Amino acid sequence: MVNKKRSGVSTGVAAGLAVVLLIIGVVGGYFAGSAVPPVTSTVTSIRTSTVTQPTTVVSTTTVAAGTVTTTVTAGTATTTVTQPTTITHTATATVTTTATATQPPTTITTTVTAPAAARTYVIGVPLPFSGPLASYGKSFADAIAMAVDEINAMLQSAGSATRFEVATADTETTAAGALKAMQNLYQTKAIQVSVGPLTTSEVMGVKQFVDQNKIVVIAPASTGLAAAIPDDYIFRVVDPPDNFQGAALAQYVKSRGITNVIVAYRDDTFGQGMWNIFTKRFTALGGKTTPLKFAPDQPDYSSEVAKLTTLVAEAKASGPTGVLWVAWEGEALKWLPLLQGNPVLSSVEWFGIDNLKSPNLLPPKVSNEIGDFLVKTKFTVTSFYTPGNPLTPSFKENFVKKYGREPLPYSDGAYDAAYIAAWSILIAGKYDGEAIKKVVPTVASRFIGVTVQTYLDENGDQAIAYFGLYRPEVVQGAYSWVGVGYYDGSTDKVVIEKP
Repeated sequence: MVNKKRSGVSTGVAAGLAVVLLIIGVVGGYFAGSAVPPVTSTVTSIRTSTVTQPTTVVSTTTVAAGTVTTTVTAGTATTTVTQPTTITHTATATVTTTATATQPPTTITTTVTAPAAARTYVIGVPLPFSGPLASYGKSFADAIAMAVDEINAMLQSAGSATRFEVATADTETTAAGALKAMQNLYQTKAIQVSVGPLTTSEVMGVKQFVDQNKIVVIAPASTGLAAAIPDDYIFRVVDPPDNFQGAALAQYVKSRGITNVIVAYRDDTFGQGMWNIFTKRFTALGGKTTPLKFAPDQPDYSSEVAKLTTLVAEAKASGPTGVLWVAWEGEALKWLPLLQGNPVLSSVEWFGIDNLKSPNLLPPKVSNEIGDFLVKTKFTVTSFYTPGNPLTPSFKENFVKKYGREPLPYSDGAYDAAYIAAWSILIAGKYDGEAIKKVVPTVASRFIGVTVQTYLDENGDQAIAYFGLYRPEVVQGAYSWVGVGYYDGSTDKVVIEKP
């Protein structure tokens, strides 16, 4: 009996041990597989391991670094670690492990470039909106405004916050008025660059002020030799100096067989310069000149016309005679009614300077009698001429489309001057007259606008010179300016295309 009882107990224990050994074997199959070499890993999140044996085992182990719980259900072992710890898995069977890990926090640096602050640069426009060149001041200002509108549109399309604006002031067509206008623009707008003044007298009126205050002047129409000064703040980037115009007039007048010329000129810096250069060039060709100077912008010129009549009559007695008229448009409009019925003055040929090539001097702007006087005297004027480029037609077309009228001569030069001013500011990189002055010569000499290639000489003046020669004729019942020849400064020769 005793032996049997002991035998029964031994059998139960043996069975229990078998079950325990079986469980240990299964778990051991997870932790001690010969197919997978021992692997040590540090886990900071949930790790899932798959075991091929279908069984369920729950094992909890407390370690120094935290608690590790392993659950094996239907062949899947899930290990949960409550905080970072090191677990070594040694398996004797093939184990497939699927791990889902939460990585440590990652720092991402994003650099955001803030948009450039909006900046508006002011271009001063001191021009004559009153006085004898008021119509030119208006036409020039409109051309400048059109250029600025185009530049702003380009900047906007490029995503730039930079813009340009125009600030105008009336020079009254005088040196004193120009100085007042420039001072006003500097004091109220702090301008560092201007397009204008227009005439040489006006430019010389502001010269000392702009040099002292380092204001860059881009003069679109000044041509007088008095302003041909090196290393100042004045740049005459479009129209060439009057030495070229004087040469063109002297050669053309001489080609007409004229030996005596009465030069009626306005008594200012520009007029005096034209008298000097024409006299020098014409006398070198064997001609003779006689001066008749007059005060600018007077209400009446009856006495001057009387003097001119006497001088012409006397000169005719010694040879073929002509009249060179150095006047502004507004002054010419006061002279013309006094000239039209004068038999002495109608008997000789007349010549004029660039600004007199204006539609305002021809019918229907003036009477047919005035138009007939100009046709009869073959009134021939010089005007800055460009051989043209693909951009040239666009200026007139766009101007007419925008303003509903044609631009006056030299307005295209004001348009180009505005572009040169704006490009110079942008390339200088700051709104500072001293910095802008340093880049203007390079910008201008690499600029091709709607007029002509710009190339500056040592005085900051246009060195490329072309002048057309024009006179009024009746074409299909209408008075118009017709080209009769041109002057090329590179050869210093006049070419006659129409006798």
